Amino acid sequence: MAATSSSSFCSFLSDASHNHSRLTALQSILRFPQSSSSPLSSRYCNLALRLKAAATRDDTLMMDQSTSSSSSSPAVSTVVEVDLGNRSYPIYIGSGLLNQPELLQRHVHGKQVLVVTNTTVAPLYLDKTIWALTEGNPNVEVEFVVLPDGEQFKHMETVMKIFDKAIESLMDRCCTFVALGGGVVGDMCGYAAAFYLRGVNFIQIPTSLMAQV
Repeated sequence: MAATSSSSFCSFLSDASHNHSRLTALQSILRFPQSSSSPLSSRYCNLALRLKAAATRDDTLMMDQSTSSSSSSPAVSTVVEVDLGNRSYPIYIGSGLLNQPELLQRHVHGKQVLVVTNTTVAPLYLDKTIWALTEGNPNVEVEFVVLPDGEQFKHMETVMKIFDKAIESLMDRCCTFVALGGGVVGDMCGYAAAFYLRGVNFIQIPTSLMAQV
């Protein structure tokens, strides 16, 4: 996924109801050769280990919350800081993160937001995401574009739908693009964010395992 120096990335793992299977998948997917001396390989290896540890802590947290008598307190998320210099970004891991609008709003730049999602995810999470972006923040204008779902739609014609919506909505360079969906949505929205007006702020809310890792 391309990024410009002006972009800020933030991922919200908004559903932690299947932590055990997710951890198993993380263990099988995030494997890097230990013999590699490449700084890039080392960086990704360290990130993989931190994500694995975070998933383990999150799993323990969810078990603790299920036995707790207090259900009114907000979920506590695990934060993994990805150190990339001036392109560093946090990853929030936890349950019900969209119920904490301040977590999302702190990473929004400007007063215009474009949410990019698809026909499968939109009925499930679009309204909640718009609420999280605007709750107590009436000055933010949120637009959205719903793309067709499926790997077969991952091409430039679909990406142009994102550009068209941004231009139609007069999005300026201070705006924020939000990817709400799986890997296909994340790839296309990230690409559009990197190229629109030479790069705008980007937030990813992954809804699938592959989009998360």
